[in-house]
Amino acid sequence: MIQVSDIINRVAKELIDDGFVYWSADEHISNLNDAVSAILFVKPEATRTTVEVDVTPGQSRASLPSDAYTILSVNQVDGIGVQYIAMSELDRLYPDWRNMTDTPSNWTKYDNEDTSFWLFPAPDADAKAEIDYSRQVRAESIDDTLSIQATYEPMLFDYMLYRAYSKNANSEASVARANLHLRSFELLLKGKSNIDVRARQQIKQQ
Repeated sequence: MIQVSDIINRVAKELIDDGFVYWSADEHISNLNDAVSAILFVKPEATRTTVEVDVTPGQSRASLPSDAYTILSVNQVDGIGVQYIAMSELDRLYPDWRNMTDTPSNWTKYDNEDTSFWLFPAPDADAKAEIDYSRQVRAESIDDTLSIQATYEPMLFDYMLYRAYSKNANSEASVARANLHLRSFELLLKGKSNIDVRARQQIKQQ
């Protein structure tokens, strides 16, 4: 969780503009929201949320909550674990799988499908599917709290400074500072991605 006021004040202090004279608070909020979006493109798990979704008998397809950015995983259905299987594999093995009902053992989705998922087979009774999904989070005011992991704050900081310095494109010094912070943002995001990949590989090896 990140307090919007904390990061905006930190950026303003770095810009030597504590009074929001050259860069308004609304500009910083807009830049913050753009920073979150840029992170989610690469690391959707930054706003991971776990919820239960109700599924009715015979319902093979279920939708995510309205604030969803993308599905991350379906963990279990009524306490029973389910495994991901490619949609193409299901179509090959069971062409009529969408009409089959029983206790779900798998979940799937189309490649371009982000805010819904399918259970196989469809449950034969009312069920609850526990899912992990990436939330779209957005700051509306300086008093808000962003539901994003605190480890991403340095990236948000650099991206906001990149956007702030880019405002004065006629100044070579400002452009240089903007590029410096953009590069720092990209390196931090890439480094976080590489570390997470290695951590997952080590867990699998163990």
